[in-house]
Amino acid sequence: MKALKQAIFTFLILLYVNMLSAQQFEIFYDFETKLYQLQDGQTGELRPETYENIEYNREGNYIIKTKEGSGLLNAYGDILLEPVYDRISTYGKYDIARKNYDLTEVYNSKFEKILEGAYSNVYLKDNVLYVTSSKTKKRGVLDSLGAIILPLEYDYVKDYYPQDTERFVCIKGGKHGVVDYNNEVVIPFIYDDILLFNNDYLDPQNLDVIEPEKMYSVVKNISNTELKIGVIDYQGTTLVPLDYSNGYPIFTHDLFAMGKDNKFGYVDIKNEVKIPFIYDEALPFYYEVASVKKNNRYGVINENNDVIIPFDVYRSHFVFTHGLSKFSLNHGKYGLINTKGEIVIPQIYDTIEYVVLGRYFRVKKDGKSGIVNLEGKEIIPPKYSFVQTLFKDEEHNKTYYFVGIDGKNGVVDENDTVVLDFKYRYVGKYEDFIVVSTDNKHGILDLEFKELIPPKYPKMRIHSKNWISVGDDEGRSFNIDLSGNITTKF
Repeated sequence: MKALKQAIFTFLILLYVNMLSAQQFEIFYDFETKLYQLQDGQTGELRPETYENIEYNREGNYIIKTKEGSGLLNAYGDILLEPVYDRISTYGKYDIARKNYDLTEVYNSKFEKILEGAYSNVYLKDNVLYVTSSKTKKRGVLDSLGAIILPLEYDYVKDYYPQDTERFVCIKGGKHGVVDYNNEVVIPFIYDDILLFNNDYLDPQNLDVIEPEKMYSVVKNISNTELKIGVIDYQGTTLVPLDYSNGYPIFTHDLFAMGKDNKFGYVDIKNEVKIPFIYDEALPFYYEVASVKKNNRYGVINENNDVIIPFDVYRSHFVFTHGLSKFSLNHGKYGLINTKGEIVIPQIYDTIEYVVLGRYFRVKKDGKSGIVNLEGKEIIPPKYSFVQTLFKDEEHNKTYYFVGIDGKNGVVDENDTVVLDFKYRYVGKYEDFIVVSTDNKHGILDLEFKELIPPKYPKMRIHSKNWISVGDDEGRSFNIDLSGNITTKF
């Protein structure tokens, strides 16, 4: 009995696999008609339907284009959406199809229609749908199931704030206000601008008085040339009144840098003046110091208004990143200085710029590029035509850099050791492999710089690691996998 059950189970599995394999297809392109067809993966038989274009969409699905319009096929060639749409776009697990450029339909990952309406624009962000009426041009917000959160009654709904706060900054009648997910007005529409405080703009100190994400900076235009800046809390209560004509209402180290009567100073959350309005310019506090300008000279102060870096010689603002800022005495050369006023690197570079994604300083000297780390140590000398981060090996805590020298490009590690010879035109990381190009040919390496596919294809387009479209020297096109095996012939 046990053997019989095992045999039945094996038969069902094989039947299921055969059914799946029978459904698989390849894409056939006719160079004479310049049309695409689906070719049965088992028999090689061509299906009669022709398409002007087929392109990968998501989850193995394909967007097709015919004379009638665009549609969607699944991985087995079955029609999911008939080709009757002007355009199909994908946002995450949602497909957005537009018809007649004023009717929009939205489908979820199961291809169930969750929304249909006269919308000229629909896009997904933070798991909500921002929509624009094709008739009134008013904007609103729907949830991921198509239910209304905000009706189509706003001039604009700002989408660049984190929506886990369950609030939206909107514009209505030309004024800014804040509404919640029940469309209840939390802050009235009386301001000319409202900016939500974002932790990305704050230095990593805990604020005791009020959480930064619970505040808004607000603006009112007094005239075409004059505006007033203030701060309100999450309920609309005034914290810092609209008395200031300029400034940086960013709350760092319990202080705001604000401007009044053409001078700058610092106030706290209770609008009490902590540093008098005696400076020509003032930047927010970072790393317990702030850059200020006085009498056309730049210096650095602490929270007690003590001068850390004097005003006598420096001619530009200090912008500290990880406790270091570039400086210049004569606008000709640059060095690095710390928040104590100590020179870490003297003025020896032509330029210094902080690279956010790589978390290092890119320096240039005599037209050549190098890298200084966050400790102020030169780890790659300025001898390359360019330097940029290729990727970081988290497992081994090593960073690799794409660099160029004498017209050829290669890769070095953080010790300036060459790990990929200088013979490429391009080197770039894609998911978990590396794409390389010589003058006219493309290939693929693994993350240990071992060759997977030699650079022999004049054409290469990467859709995923298992779907790479290439063209050879004889004009043939086909798909390959990372082992170089042909998976689909055109």
